[in-house]
Amino acid sequence: MIINSIFWMGYIDFLQIKRVFLSLFTGQLVAIKRMTLSRLFCDNSDDPTNLKLPVNMFRTVSQSNPAVSCLDTFKMPVLDLTPWR
Repeated sequence: MIINSIFWMGYIDFLQIKRVFLSLFTGQLVAIKRMTLSRLFCDNSDDPTNLKLPVNMFRTVSQSNPAVSCLDTFKMPVLDLTPWR
């Protein structure tokens, strides 16, 4: 009985998480998919002014994947929050 209730509560939690993702609008999903791990690190660092990260964190720094300053919002765009208005 206890195992069954724990399984059921976990299933309900899964359905609630799935409902959240299904309730996002297309513009919101596009804005989330444009985010990069580099941008996330830049936004959450203590001093992003001197920080340089590769645009794609999963590849080494090269000419096609240069290290870019966190202040360069053209190459590393910030999260667009306008779809949530």
